[in-house]
Amino acid sequence: MNPMLRHISDTASASADGTILGVMTLFFLAFFLMWTWWAFRPAHKQAMTEASFLPLHDDDGGER
Repeated sequence: MNPMLRHISDTASASADGTILGVMTLFFLAFFLMWTWWAFRPAHKQAMTEASFLPLHDDDGGER
């Protein structure tokens, strides 16, 4: 278990434990969903398409 979570569980009551972990779970879920939305929104389509071809280009800028 994460040392921070173990410390929280040792010092907090049982009901507070669940509340803290629930809030942390919701925070990370919201962060993940916002990050996913940001990455896949239509405004980034051109940049993502260009980035997908980077492994196919040589260092001098030409294609392999």
